[in-house]
Amino acid sequence: GTLPSGLIDPEKRVYHSDTGEIRLDGGRNTFQVTTPRSECFVLPAGKILAGNYAAVENRHSYGSFLVASRDGAPLPESRRVLILHLTDSKNSECRYTLTENGMRMDSWGKQPLLLKRGEAGITLKAPAGLKLYACRLNGERIGEVPFERIDGVIRFEAKNLAGSEPVLVYELAE
Repeated sequence: GTLPSGLIDPEKRVYHSDTGEIRLDGGRNTFQVTTPRSECFVLPAGKILAGNYAAVENRHSYGSFLVASRDGAPLPESRRVLILHLTDSKNSECRYTLTENGMRMDSWGKQPLLLKRGEAGITLKAPAGLKLYACRLNGERIGEVPFERIDGVIRFEAKNLAGSEPVLVYELAE
């Protein structure tokens, strides 16, 4: 079959899914998924992406961000939201070999995990009465994260290496 018009712009290297939920922009090096219950953004430093509920201003290193409802409600109504802020990570002492086909991993290495620093401003159109928590990788809460609320929108600074332990996971909940 043929693709409906307007989904692919080869000159600008922009591709949309037929539902409008997925957008790949090869010219800007960005990827975005926007659904009623989740939004995902992949973008280099210095770029901004926004969905219907969340916006990310990525400031340092390439990053992947996920905002997902954990209670099954659409994001604007959700009372429990998972937020991931992911950058490049590898085990210590990984070993690679450059081959004619690219990089080959020779050793998986060991703990501790090495994490590339990431910083971003994240804005959420969240309902009032929720708190933001930084969490460990196992989901255990580390502590509350300050944010500002202006006109029904909350904004916080995500810094994965700002405290005494790395933070890649946040929870917005009651």
